Amino acid sequence: MRRMAIRAIGAAPKRGRMSKELEKRIAALERVLKPPRETHDEESFGERLLNLRKMRGLTMDALCADIGISKGFLCDLEKGRREPGAGNLYKLARRLGVTMDYLWTGLL
Repeated sequence: MRRMAIRAIGAAPKRGRMSKELEKRIAALERVLKPPRETHDEESFGERLLNLRKMRGLTMDALCADIGISKGFLCDLEKGRREPGAGNLYKLARRLGVTMDYLWTGLL
């Protein structure tokens, strides 16, 4: 990311050191280039997954067995340490009875 930002600015650091001005420009570009994770609500994907699972009365073991993932992976998803691939997102959304969009973004 930093190399792309440096190329976008048109400057390169000398001898492995960056000036304060260059660091500020890179930080500003990184904020612009990296979209905010949550733009619509306060609930994260993991919190939404946990709440839906509990509302449906499913245990971690039952949900894992239904969609074919490990309990550790589901725990990591609920705690926000990992993100699902498209296949697992589809399976989770289908099993929980919601759309993939809602499960991922919270938008109906």
